[in-house]
Amino acid sequence: MCGAKSKIIIAYTGPLVDDGTMDVQELGPALMALSSLVNEANKVLNNDKSTIAVKVNADFRKGSFEIQLELIRTLAAQLQSLFTPNVTIDQLIAYLGLAGSVQSLAGGPNLIDVIKWAKNRDITKATKHKNGTVTLESESDHITVKAEVVNIYQSVPVRESFDKLVEPTRRTGINAFQVRTDKDKTVVQSIGKEEARSFEFDSNKIENAKEQVEITESDEWVNILTVNFEDLKWRFMSDENKYYAKMDDEDFLKQIDSGKQSFTKGDMLKIRRERTQIRKADGTIKNEYRVIKVLEVQKRAKEIDLPFEEGE
Repeated sequence: MCGAKSKIIIAYTGPLVDDGTMDVQELGPALMALSSLVNEANKVLNNDKSTIAVKVNADFRKGSFEIQLELIRTLAAQLQSLFTPNVTIDQLIAYLGLAGSVQSLAGGPNLIDVIKWAKNRDITKATKHKNGTVTLESESDHITVKAEVVNIYQSVPVRESFDKLVEPTRRTGINAFQVRTDKDKTVVQSIGKEEARSFEFDSNKIENAKEQVEITESDEWVNILTVNFEDLKWRFMSDENKYYAKMDDEDFLKQIDSGKQSFTKGDMLKIRRERTQIRKADGTIKNEYRVIKVLEVQKRAKEIDLPFEEGE
């Protein structure tokens, strides 16, 4: 099937790797980042769950550390995409800027070009055109690229993976990351130390990746596990869910202070609980709880009720 297999050649150059060797602590994460980069871009452009296998063809040559890689879309993934429009592997690596040819299938600037262009520029406007391109504008300049390139430019996982791929160039002795042609090893893309700064990416700093906060309220019955009167963080259990919540019902706390309310093991509370869910840019989710109001207290039963009737 067309586009089911492709080859890319990347290289790291500099005195630290000129003998054709490279520290595995640098190489390993970089190759993992490349695999992640290709597969994350595939998710964006093909909107499916197929995977692309990245295999290393060990042909390391002196004068730099050059790696030949084969990208293969599995047969199952090919069958999955038979009846839906999809981007081939050749097109995919062209959009990323990893294609080993001077005339790119990207049909214009690729992701590497856009990241380099965006250095020290704030994109103030993005205009979609009917021909499938998008014009990105800064205050002093603009660039027009295919919509596919913009889509992967916007992807946080893609940008994070590219950052890790060029990270070795930030080490002393490694001067550049390169993409080369298969036949004569012509360099078609090069990212030097200064340009590598453009690829540095922190998802927590981008405007649309700020923490998202959602606050909800609910009433529920809970068992009391532990009570803390210093920081007011009480531990509750609802069904199988155990959590800490701040006790913010001042009236209820006053009843405890005055001796009007006490607890024993097995007592239950009906509470109005507030949950604050914080979704961070790195994909982590944090829940914080507080008790707004204690609605009811149910004491643990001390004896079993029986249906007694008065007898003669």
